[in-house]
Amino acid sequence: MFEHFTSERTGLTANRPARFLTFGLTALIAVFTAIGSSASASAQTAQATAAATMSAAQGTAPSGTLRVGWTPPISLDPALYSDAPDESIGVAVYDYLFTVNQAEQIVPSLAKSYTVSTDGLTYILTLQSGVTFHDGSALTADDVKFTINRLTDKKLGSSAASLFSGVTAIDVLDPATIKFTLKAPSPSFIASLADYHVAILKNGTTDPTKDFNGSGPFITSADQIDATSGATFTANPNYWKGAPKIAKLQFTFNKDIASLVQALKGGQLDFVQRVPVELYSDIQSDKSLTGVDVATNLFPNIRLRADRKPGSDPNVREAFRLALDRQALNKAVYNGLAAPGYDFPIGPLYKTFYSAPANFPATDAAKAKQLIATAYPNGLSIDLYAPHGEFNSDELAQAVQQQLKAAGITVNLKVEDGGIYYGNDANNWLDADFAITGWSTRPDPQTYFTLMYRSDGIWNEAHWNDPAVDKLIDQAGQETDPAKRAAIYAQLQAIFIDHGPSFIPFFRPLLAGMSAKVSGIEVEPDPGLTSFATAVIAQ
Repeated sequence: MFEHFTSERTGLTANRPARFLTFGLTALIAVFTAIGSSASASAQTAQATAAATMSAAQGTAPSGTLRVGWTPPISLDPALYSDAPDESIGVAVYDYLFTVNQAEQIVPSLAKSYTVSTDGLTYILTLQSGVTFHDGSALTADDVKFTINRLTDKKLGSSAASLFSGVTAIDVLDPATIKFTLKAPSPSFIASLADYHVAILKNGTTDPTKDFNGSGPFITSADQIDATSGATFTANPNYWKGAPKIAKLQFTFNKDIASLVQALKGGQLDFVQRVPVELYSDIQSDKSLTGVDVATNLFPNIRLRADRKPGSDPNVREAFRLALDRQALNKAVYNGLAAPGYDFPIGPLYKTFYSAPANFPATDAAKAKQLIATAYPNGLSIDLYAPHGEFNSDELAQAVQQQLKAAGITVNLKVEDGGIYYGNDANNWLDADFAITGWSTRPDPQTYFTLMYRSDGIWNEAHWNDPAVDKLIDQAGQETDPAKRAAIYAQLQAIFIDHGPSFIPFFRPLLAGMSAKVSGIEVEPDPGLTSFATAVIAQ
C-alpha cells in the first residue's frame, strides 16, 4: 500500500497495503458542496510521434527528460497495485474518475460532475468530453463500467473489490453518463472511486500488464517497461488536460533507496521520494537539491496475530502495548519528525476524525514483564517479520526488538526483501505471528477498517475477529453525519487501545528530494499518486 508503500502495500499475490491518497471527510464535504448538488503499442507510439511532430511545428513541443528513482514495482495491473511505484506507473499512463489534492479535497477528474439521490442510494456521474485513450478511441461510460466490474471480479482477487461490495447495479445511461446504485448510503463512495486501483481501462482490455492503453499524460508500451530496472514514458501530446511540459519520463528501479539518493546527489536522477530520514539532511544541505517534507497518514502497523498464540492472549497484547515507547521509537527512527500515533489508524491528517485519547497507557516495561512472566514463565521468544528498506523498517524493527527485550520478550528479526514479505510463502505479511507492515494514506479512513480490521477484511493481517468491532465498522461506513461518524471512531479507538492487536506508534512524514532545476511537482501524501505531468525542467 499497501506507503501496502514503501511499500505501503496491500496484499494478495502482489497486492500490498499501499499505498495507499490523502484524507478525510473534509475532502468529501468539499466535493459534495462543489459538485454533488448538481490498439497496439506501436500504433500508440506512431500516434504520439505524429502528434509530437505537429506540436513541435507549432512551437509547443515538450522538452527534457525527468529522471525519477523508485524501488521496483510489485504489480503492473492497476487492480493489483500494492506499492507506490505501481501507482506511479498508473498515474502516468491512466486517468481516474476523481483525485485527491494536497489540501485533502477530492476533486473531479474524468468525472466532470455527479449527483446523489436524496436517499443516498443513487450516484449519477457525468464524464468529461473529448477524452481519448492512447490508441485514439474515445473514453466512455462503458469503459468505467468495465473497469469497476473487473475490479470486483473474484477471480482477479483485487483488494479494491471490497470498496464496491455495496454497489448493486452499474448502468450506462449514455456514453457520457453512468449510474451507480447502492444497497445502503455510503459517505465514502466517492472516495472509493478515487482509490488508486480505479485506473480507467479501455473496455475489453485483457491484460493491462502488457497493454498500457490508458488516457493519461504519458504513453508507454510493454517493451518500455522492465519491472527490475526501469521504465520509459513519452509525453501524450493529445492529453485532455494539456500536454505535459516534459518530453520524456524515465523511471529507474533499485531496491536500495540509498543508491537512489546517491544517484540524485550525483546528478543521475532528478527526483526521489521516500527518502530515509538519515539521508534527508544530506539533501537539505546540498544546494543543487530541494528537500520536500509532506504530512501524511503513512504508518507502520506493528501487529500480532490475534487468532493464535501468543497474540490471542489479551495479556500478551497488553504487555506489548506497555513495553513499546512510541515517543522513543519516533525519535530513534524519524528524529521526532513523525506525528504521534495511539495504536489507531486515524492520524492528524484526517482532521474531522482524529483525536488524541485522554488516557493512553504510559510505557511500563516492568508491568509488561510481569504479564509476560505470568503467561510464559520461561520467557517469550518470537520472530518479527518486516520488509527490508521500507519506511525505515529495518531501523524500526531493531528499535522494537530492543524495547521488547526489557519486558522479557526475545525478538528474532526476520527482515526480508519486499517480494518475499508480500509474497505467498509461509510467514508472509498476512501469515506471520508478529510483523510490521507499512500502510499508506487513503482517501477516506474507513478504508483501513474495512480492509484491515473487519473480521472478513481482505487484508486483516492480524486475523482479528471481534463482533463488536465489525458492528462499529459497519455503522461508521453508513453514517453520513461527520460528528456521529467521529463518535463511532472514538468507540473503536477505545477498543483498539484496550485490547487491539495493532501497535501504531506514529504517522511518518514523506520525505523527498529533487534537483533544483525541477519545478511544478506537487508531492502527494501518498507518494505513488504524485503526478509528473506538470513537471518542468529548467534548461
